[in-house]
Amino acid sequence: MLTCMVPGGDGWCPKCYSNRKGRSNYKGHWGYRKPPIQRTEGMGKFTSMRASDSPRLQEADLKADAQWWSDYPAIHEYLTEATQEGGGHRQTATLLIFYEDGYWKVCLNDRQNGRSLWASAAGLLGALLALEEDLEAGGTGWRKSGGPSQSGKPKNGLDNAKRRSDK
Repeated sequence: MLTCMVPGGDGWCPKCYSNRKGRSNYKGHWGYRKPPIQRTEGMGKFTSMRASDSPRLQEADLKADAQWWSDYPAIHEYLTEATQEGGGHRQTATLLIFYEDGYWKVCLNDRQNGRSLWASAAGLLGALLALEEDLEAGGTGWRKSGGPSQSGKPKNGLDNAKRRSDK
């Protein structure tokens, strides 16, 4: 039986009981835990930049990067081309870059077609070059994206009616 530690509290206390079960955190009752300190800013120079402080991408920024992207025209086209051949709107791709287990890994996510293309190398430029070469060769390593289904159906192909009929 839990005895309340609040002065004047005799016997069983529902607030102490709730604290003990981890359902709440009533100050002054048995089982109270100090709330953790919430930090709002990152520790690093770049991670502490707030969204309102970040600069907006300008047309001039894209032109300044043209020299760098000239080495990777296929990647650049996937990331920036917003118009399809027929003149309709095209959803641009995204590029994921990360370092893991001694290798730089890059993933081009073609959101328009629901697929992704991966490459890796010991150096970042090597990984980008491998991705570029695969794109220029026709993209032989495309994988189906793991995101939500474009058709609105579950990824495994079973709809709710089919699931109910199997039970």
